[in-house]
Amino acid sequence: MGLMTQEECIRGAYGLLETVTPLRGDCGRLCGKACCKGDENTGMWLLPGEEKLLEHRKDFHVRTCQDNAGYPLAVCRGRCAREYRPFACRIYPLFPLVTPGKEGGLKITAIYDPRSTSNCLLTQYALGRYGSSVNSANPLEDSLSPYIATARRRGITPSFLIRLRKAGAMLLADQELRQYLLDTSRFLIELAELRQKVGVSPTLPRNL
Repeated sequence: MGLMTQEECIRGAYGLLETVTPLRGDCGRLCGKACCKGDENTGMWLLPGEEKLLEHRKDFHVRTCQDNAGYPLAVCRGRCAREYRPFACRIYPLFPLVTPGKEGGLKITAIYDPRSTSNCLLTQYALGRYGSSVNSANPLEDSLSPYIATARRRGITPSFLIRLRKAGAMLLADQELRQYLLDTSRFLIELAELRQKVGVSPTLPRNL
């Protein structure tokens, strides 16, 4: 069996996430589908090569983005065919964080994306409930610990966490996607460390 193309890696990740969601119910009912709303500067960062999978879709407006390592941003028009959602939409508000593992390998950890703290009640709830219960001698682990998503501590469905890590592993098979995940992971680690230094701690929403 030959190596998968970049598009095959992305579509494979899509397939893994097609039938699973972070919660057993529709989390959009809690926030009025906040992650599906925004202006021209608010949207989901696209993976390398993902833009061409959306180029004929009218559900999204794809625009250039100064952030996201130069890759485009997809702005949702409010409603979409779920089978065409970008990767970031399928995993929101989580992210497959890629860090060095044992024997030179890579480790994938499901985390709440620090960028989602402003508009996602699931992230706000998790950080508000667990963000102060961190005790680690390792500064990296200390800054990331509140964001780590587990079924036991965060209420995320186990099947979604398993599929998220598998989808991340599938994307690592492509060199450009692998580098993108590594770069984005470093960015999120730096963001988590900055939030810890300035003492940012979202409050616990009362309606969850």
